[in-house]
Amino acid sequence: MLTRAGTAGVVAVTALALAWMASGLPATTFYSGDSGLKLISALEAIEHPGRPFELELPRIGRQAVPFVDPMVVVHGGHAHSLQSPLFPPLSAPLIAAFGVRGAYLLPALAFVALVPLLASARRYLVPDASWGVLAWIVVAANPLLLYALEFWEHAPAVALLAAGTAVVAPSFVRDLAATRMAAGGALVGAGVLLRP
Repeated sequence: MLTRAGTAGVVAVTALALAWMASGLPATTFYSGDSGLKLISALEAIEHPGRPFELELPRIGRQAVPFVDPMVVVHGGHAHSLQSPLFPPLSAPLIAAFGVRGAYLLPALAFVALVPLLASARRYLVPDASWGVLAWIVVAANPLLLYALEFWEHAPAVALLAAGTAVVAPSFVRDLAATRMAAGGALVGAGVLLRP
């Protein structure tokens, strides 16, 4: 049986291991162009908080130029990124506070949150499963470990799906209040919006 102390231990070890692995990540660049576009979107959200989903068009002198990357769609006098609409504005405060290193925080924190979220859901969905096997699967035997170390929305999206599951999982053993069902649906919906 997975105890709270066991879950806390796995969370602590996971957080420390992730921090150690992330310490070698570059502080001023990314390995993926997708991450760069997300960073541009987040920087635009920081610079223009009143319109966090719009990108300014590049300029030559004072003239806006509509020639942009294929992952950007021009819409009138501005543009939109063809990526997750929520991830850059959610990451923007962390980037504003910590610079480019802050871009790695949301994915890493979401990955660490998977351990208690899935442990909670496991109690109702697969009560006979070994917590050690579950911890191994959550931490090391899935591709989210890679995504936790990238400025991508994959880990936060899965964490929201896991949170929605954890909220509604008790309904498998007892009736659940409509508010918990609505909260679970909202979490899953936010997860889908993070990774459309």
